[in-house]
Amino acid sequence: MTWYYAIILGIVQGLTEFLPISSSGHLVLASHLLNIPQFPEFDLFLHLGTLFSVCLYYRKKLIELLKPPFNKLFLLIIASLPAAILAIIFKESIKSTFTVQFLPLGFTITALFLVLSDVINKGEQKPTLLSAFGAGVFQGFATLPGISRSASTTFASLIFKVDKNEAVDFAFLMSVPIIFGGTVFAIPDVVNAEIPVIPTVLGVITSFIGLISIKITLFIFKNNKARYFAYYLILISLLLLLFNVL
Repeated sequence: MTWYYAIILGIVQGLTEFLPISSSGHLVLASHLLNIPQFPEFDLFLHLGTLFSVCLYYRKKLIELLKPPFNKLFLLIIASLPAAILAIIFKESIKSTFTVQFLPLGFTITALFLVLSDVINKGEQKPTLLSAFGAGVFQGFATLPGISRSASTTFASLIFKVDKNEAVDFAFLMSVPIIFGGTVFAIPDVVNAEIPVIPTVLGVITSFIGLISIKITLFIFKNNKARYFAYYLILISLLLLLFNVL
């Protein structure tokens, strides 16, 4: 892993972690196009960079979570359980999907979520126990490459008539425990891995660009423009098929 490849992958991770286009899918694609061997441990550190960015952006809301009566904190815990359970049970099966061959399917599913998020009737509710669990189940699907966490969880909340602004904010807050939990869970793998220090540090720093993608995603969902990212994902999927990646 060279320093310039680390910077490229850091930028890809930072921009696509919160844009509704799947960071895992784009890291697989970037690694394929640049002929870079995939290092799951390196990708893990890139996620830490984007975790810092979402914590910075939502710092006030995160502090509020720690104040009584802890209602939203409880909802976030409920929302995190399905993905955590699925990741533990199907860890090896999920790893096997991290290939460029899987991307057209994953990207197409995300595109469907985005289009439906634009046309679905707008609700007025705050997140509930049922909507939080539903978003958590959809977040479990987002462990697969090409399926966006923000797109799937926002769509799930909208199904349960959650207000779109609330749905998008809740989707971003959901990313904090799942990324943090995934980091803790993968510590043994990181300890045993030989990761180059300087490229990793550069990758983490550049992935902090995720702060920009948060603002873009908030704008496109709240203004019913998510379908434009759906067009992009469909185009990428068609190009992958056209060039016989499968």
